[in-house]
Amino acid sequence: MTTMVDGSTLNPSRPIPNVSESLVDPARQRKTASPPVTSTDGPSEPVPRPQAVNLSRAQILHATAICLAEAGYDGTTIRRIARELGCAVGSIYRYFDDKRSLLDAVTQARFEPVAQVAEVSAERSAALYAHAAADEPQQYRLMFWLASAGDHQEAPGVPDVIQRIITAWETQMGDRRKAERFWSQLHGRIMLGEVGPSAT
Repeated sequence: MTTMVDGSTLNPSRPIPNVSESLVDPARQRKTASPPVTSTDGPSEPVPRPQAVNLSRAQILHATAICLAEAGYDGTTIRRIARELGCAVGSIYRYFDDKRSLLDAVTQARFEPVAQVAEVSAERSAALYAHAAADEPQQYRLMFWLASAGDHQEAPGVPDVIQRIITAWETQMGDRRKAERFWSQLHGRIMLGEVGPSAT
């Protein structure tokens, strides 16, 4: 049990409410496809070229999260994501300008459920925040790196979704500085590995 600067408590071992399935590791959600059937009775069929297909933004984000979990930042390319989706690269560029904007959207999407809960309860959302960050620590750090390289005028280096969470905590606590201290203390402990499922 941890006492935060505003006197509230944070219990990392408390069960996290099942708010959204978006925190589930996408690599665990992958559906196993049957291997293609090949024939030995003649010449093989030519492999069809990827087509420009109508994909949703959510489908692209999900496929990107899978690639990021499997291959990391360097191995996650637009071409790899297109292969994952079975589409042409142009289908992805309809939604995202480049790899950076795509990965920025993926890493921030993990914290959308936290932003929703933060409007109701600072304590519950803090526990959910710690769980989301500790479940994918590399993505958590990547989110802040991408934010520091972007155009965030209000608070350089702080992702937009995190700003929304802090603002929701400000409403709950009635004090902006208290909400910022609450977040910075939690963020610091996450970066040190002191909060979350892997904490000892």
